[in-house]
Amino acid sequence: MSFDVAIIGTLVLSPRDLNAWKKLVVDSGRWRAIARVFPASARLEPKTVRALLEELPKAGWYDLFDIQRDGPVYRVRGRFAERPFRERCRQLAALFMTTADVGAQGDVYFLGEGVREGYWVHVPDGKPTLAALDDEEIARRSLDPELDLLSGSFRVAPESTPRPAGTPPPLEPSPPGLGRALLRLPPPPEESD
Repeated sequence: MSFDVAIIGTLVLSPRDLNAWKKLVVDSGRWRAIARVFPASARLEPKTVRALLEELPKAGWYDLFDIQRDGPVYRVRGRFAERPFRERCRQLAALFMTTADVGAQGDVYFLGEGVREGYWVHVPDGKPTLAALDDEEIARRSLDPELDLLSGSFRVAPESTPRPAGTPPPLEPSPPGLGRALLRLPPPPEESD
């Protein structure tokens, strides 16, 4: 049974630190935790963050991998099919662990959809960690509203704008007396003394 992996999280870093991060090289061999958490996955060749951010959207088969500024934080959103995730899971973990080199802080989660599989990259002050999530944490993280955005089940309505003055409504109302009632209610019962 194959499944998809949602990638969600937040990173706190300045735009200047983001630019510095994009110049760094991502090498999954740098952290032993990556090999321990993903023992069956291959170690891919090191690449710059900039190169990975350009190729990862198409690598997951969904054309969905994005890091966007939202106020003081950057939101991470992505979706990978199981096979490309298995091929790149070490590289993905290293990508986010590398943010510690520029002083970033945050958390990024890889959550299997419909299966009990999940991982957590935690970036505190300079020392990133990677861990497999237990069933309780997977259940808790599966309630994150960001997953609704990724699944497409939640869509923002387009902005409503009022009609310019003097323009008719899209549908003309029926003239009075031409329509018939769709529902007729019986008259109320008469009250007796």
